[in-house]
Amino acid sequence: MNNNIQILRKTLGLMKVSFSEIEGMSDALVVSGNAFIRSATPFNNQSLSVLCKDKDAVYKILEGIVPLPKTKSILDPQGKYPELSAIKNITDITDSSLGFIYPSIVKMNQGERGMHVFVAQSLAEVTRALALIFDKTDKNYDYLALVQEYIEPKREITAMVSGAEVVFCYDRLSRDVISGDVESEIRKLASLVLKKIYVSWGAVDFIESKDGKLFFIE
Repeated sequence: MNNNIQILRKTLGLMKVSFSEIEGMSDALVVSGNAFIRSATPFNNQSLSVLCKDKDAVYKILEGIVPLPKTKSILDPQGKYPELSAIKNITDITDSSLGFIYPSIVKMNQGERGMHVFVAQSLAEVTRALALIFDKTDKNYDYLALVQEYIEPKREITAMVSGAEVVFCYDRLSRDVISGDVESEIRKLASLVLKKIYVSWGAVDFIESKDGKLFFIE
């Protein structure tokens, strides 16, 4: 049984909230007419789910609203929209067109859980990372990649959201709850994010740099 459904089942039992099952689906529960299926919940609509997987779109929506790592998107020159690509071959990428100081982060646009995320120390490594992301024989192929400013992290922080409001924040590595001034700043930044991208249930991730600055990640 899916871990999310196991936890939900136990929680509903402790709260004495009734639920029903969907015949033939062990990884689903129905609560008050709303279906929870594996990791999917009924709280956010399908459009939001699509948007949140599109890092480039999210960054463009939030640009100027909250601090973001400097980011440049690159289309696969041999991909779905070659006419929109500013480059015609990956090897045509130059340092001046990227404008980044190394190291840089190179990642696929719609990846998750660290899939196709690379730290590049040079233009050659950026080029190799893009070649892997744009490899059409790979099941994780993406036609859009992001080259991003590397921020040396002090810690990564997740703000948990329920009812479109932050309920608590925690350090993603230690799992410690974040409080004090950092929590207040995270709540303020998260509220700005949620005003532009309405999330009823989910999480907003930030990175705190070594010098104490906070940046929205996803």
